[in-house]
Amino acid sequence: MECRNGRLRVDRPDLSFKKAETYKEMGLLREAIREYQRVLSEESLKCRAMRRIANCLIDLKLSAQAEKVLLQSLLSLNVPIRDRLHIYSDLAQLYLSQGRVELALERLLQIRTEDDSFFPDLSKRIEELLQTTGSPILEFPQAATPMGPKEVQNLGSDKSPNSPPEQLASTYSDPRRRARRVKVSTTVQYSFDQDVWASGYSTDLSTSGMFILTYEPIPVGSVVFLKFNLPRCKAESTMEIIGLAVRQGARLLEIDRVLGMGIQFVSIDARQENSLKSLVDELVEKEDRVVSQESRIRFHCDRCGRILNATESSSGKLGKCVCGGTIPVPFLRHTPTQDNPLRGLVLAGCRIDGVMGKGSAATVYKAHHLALDVPIAIKILHPEEKRSHTPMAQRFLKEARVIARIKHPNIVAVMNAGEEQGYSFIVMQLVVGGSLASALQKKDKISTNGCIRLALDICGALRAAHEHGIVHGDVKPANILVTSAGTAMLVDFGLVRDLKTDRKERTSEKGMGTPLYIAPEQIRSDHAIDARADIYSLGATLYHALAGSPPFQGTSVKEVLRKHIKEAPVPLKELWLDIPDALSDIVCRAMEKKPEERFQTVEALTQELLKVCRATAVEEFRPLRKRHRKAKSRSSA
Repeated sequence: MECRNGRLRVDRPDLSFKKAETYKEMGLLREAIREYQRVLSEESLKCRAMRRIANCLIDLKLSAQAEKVLLQSLLSLNVPIRDRLHIYSDLAQLYLSQGRVELALERLLQIRTEDDSFFPDLSKRIEELLQTTGSPILEFPQAATPMGPKEVQNLGSDKSPNSPPEQLASTYSDPRRRARRVKVSTTVQYSFDQDVWASGYSTDLSTSGMFILTYEPIPVGSVVFLKFNLPRCKAESTMEIIGLAVRQGARLLEIDRVLGMGIQFVSIDARQENSLKSLVDELVEKEDRVVSQESRIRFHCDRCGRILNATESSSGKLGKCVCGGTIPVPFLRHTPTQDNPLRGLVLAGCRIDGVMGKGSAATVYKAHHLALDVPIAIKILHPEEKRSHTPMAQRFLKEARVIARIKHPNIVAVMNAGEEQGYSFIVMQLVVGGSLASALQKKDKISTNGCIRLALDICGALRAAHEHGIVHGDVKPANILVTSAGTAMLVDFGLVRDLKTDRKERTSEKGMGTPLYIAPEQIRSDHAIDARADIYSLGATLYHALAGSPPFQGTSVKEVLRKHIKEAPVPLKELWLDIPDALSDIVCRAMEKKPEERFQTVEALTQELLKVCRATAVEEFRPLRKRHRKAKSRSSA
């Protein structure tokens, strides 16, 4: 109630609020702020008025003061939950407009903690912001100091709206920069009313906030009074700071049920702030020196092949390449897991990063050659195979020696082999791509020309092996890798037979091979196994690639093996009308039961496949020639 011109005037907060709303709609923002200030004494309208004042300040391009007003409204006691959620929402929108994504994300997370149905698309917006930041771990950006009641009352004066924006902005750090955190472990006393105090422990500290481990849940948005001591080398007196709980339960330790509380500083003495800044700067410099001396991890991007760098502290996190691909940062030290017991182990100068594939006798790991700085694959024999001295263990290093003798662009090269730290290993060239088996399993469509090209590549690899007297013995889709350029490469010479030295051992290796693609003589072992066994297996593989299923199938391995010996495969031209008859005949001939009725050499098979390629090219080119002749005749007429 006030007296003006001898008349007694009764204040009506509701009328002042309506008047302020009218001013705001008319664009008279300063007048609206003055009317909203009259409402601040009314508890039921205070939060709404503070929000409206903040909106007016934003429209006046005074975002810094608007943030202070909104933070001040959060410090008020007994703020209704709906009003508090609206303030969080206003702060989130303000931070997003300033590019302060981490702070906006914190406010949205606070809304979800208290009422996940406040926004219909709340979870979606949070997920989008998490993807924008690239990590769910949030930093403490420099926060504004809440505005006191007197400052709020002075907002309507001409001095505040006319203050230069540059002076206001200078009190804040660049919104795109983050406050640097340092590891500081110290006891922290905290209270919500300055009467009852509890103890917690800090884990990290910055000039704008700290993270405390507590033994009780802390409501997000609560005002927290803090007392703690900095290391004695920097300050003897106790730090007394007022903060705001902005995050709860971000670091849950299930063993001790310890909860984490993120505190954002909102009020700190200038002298103590200088001490805090001095300590943080010193520890940051120390950490930077440690990081500069920290071991670097070099690894490659699976998507584009670039070599990337990371520090040891980044191990296990997702790194991002400039091509947009995400790659887990490898471990520099041996850090075994159940799926990858050799993760981080350095073997033969190669750091083991991940598992590429597992077999019955060995596992192939993706690794990085430290000296050559190139990605490689390393095949390691299972320890139980080595202890049992199985035939596979005896042939393991023989495979490396055989491949080392054969140098061909369609055979995966061997770079090293041996035994170290109790492991038998073969270091091989890494092929970026997938196996033909995985493509067939995914039902990927492979054209006739594509199948012929793959077959020609494998023919080249087999020809090089046969020239050295080597029979692969296990040609199948799983042992054919296809690069991103479409080149086929032959791998896994674990069942090789050296025609120069192994002729007397054929009876001891009965039935060795893969049942779906094995040659009849490998099943019976009643005939000297030679290069024609590889031709049969290649024919069966080509049949599978063209038809989409193996030539023989059954309910048991015995039934499949019997079909390989007794039955002829259904000709491809009867299954798929689009296949050239000549190609169907080539596959049938390659899969003849008697070796003498097949192609006698891989070179002969190659020549027949090339004839099909030429005929196919002529058929595809013929319509073009006809159109060219017609166009030529029309032009001459």
